[in-house]
Amino acid sequence: MSGSCQAFVFVGGSHRSGTSPLTGWLSEHSLVSAFTDTGVPEDEGQHLQSVIPTAGQAGGIGRFGYSPSGHLTEGSALATAASRERLLGQWARHWDLSKPRLLEKSPPNLVRARFLQALFPNSYFVMVIRHPVAVITALERWHGAPKPLKAYRLLRHWAYCYETMLRDARNVEKLRLVRYEDMVAAPEPQIESIHRFIGLVPELGSRSAKSGLNERYFDVWARRRRRPVQGWYLDAVSRGLEHRVRVFGYSLADPDAAPAPHPLVAQLMRAKTYEH
Repeated sequence: MSGSCQAFVFVGGSHRSGTSPLTGWLSEHSLVSAFTDTGVPEDEGQHLQSVIPTAGQAGGIGRFGYSPSGHLTEGSALATAASRERLLGQWARHWDLSKPRLLEKSPPNLVRARFLQALFPNSYFVMVIRHPVAVITALERWHGAPKPLKAYRLLRHWAYCYETMLRDARNVEKLRLVRYEDMVAAPEPQIESIHRFIGLVPELGSRSAKSGLNERYFDVWARRRRRPVQGWYLDAVSRGLEHRVRVFGYSLADPDAAPAPHPLVAQLMRAKTYEH
């Protein structure tokens, strides 16, 4: 890799999927600059600019993927040279521009890769995916325990956003899908693989991860399914969305299961290396 070759790295994924720890690990690399100590939630780039609607402006958690202002492509009216210059001007003050990899993390990047690629050609996209049962249960810390209907809404939005990402991936040159479960089980090889994907020689870092979080959320899900009324409803939700979740190698009926993902999903998870 040529040290003078500067490129952007965009990290995305559903809220509570693990985008923050991944960004922290990647930013430990001496050639990567990410946003830190910005004063905005999770140092997300969506809150440090005025060009693209934030997740909240596009409908909020559990809704933004459905909005025309949430899912953006190269055909968006915002995909202009003026947008690129404004974004660069607003983000640049938070980066170390001497480094060859400039990283920006925001959950809605999950459904905006085509748009960001149009503005910043040759960028890298790293999307994080996590078991949807763990995701919606983790979201309770922000919004309180959801009613069954809200659980369905969040699960359906999870599926919709990753399906959108999968369709868009056919038009994105450099996109890597990373499983949260693989990251926490063995962070070192996962981060090294992503370093190579973004064209860097891997560097060691402090990559410890909390284990057992998914299992805790699976236990909550199982307890709810044993309740008379809520259990009946969640069983119906599981049957209705199971086929969509299995595409990504997960199961609602049996969260501990690991069904084979769709071939395109498996392809996006495989390591690639881009040299500059």
